Amino acid sequence: GETGMQPTHTAHGADLAGAAEAVGFPVTGTVPGQAELTAALPVIRDATGPVFFAIKVRAEELDFVLPTSDGVQLRDRFRKALSGPVNH
Repeated sequence: GETGMQPTHTAHGADLAGAAEAVGFPVTGTVPGQAELTAALPVIRDATGPVFFAIKVRAEELDFVLPTSDGVQLRDRFRKALSGPVNH
């Protein structure tokens, strides 16, 4: 299951864009908000790669939902995804 909301490496000062640059990515950046994302998108789409951008997202408190572990339901969902509805 998921627990979520644990601090990641970047919460403790890790600079992922800096690490990407250090290992040879020619285009890197960090996007802290929506305005910067809008400006970065053309670079992300059009630059000759590899390209790495660390895009920050807002943390939200969400309800935790564990996926089903019912074997029959999982089987039927898988079959439906492959070939359409299952007829019983």
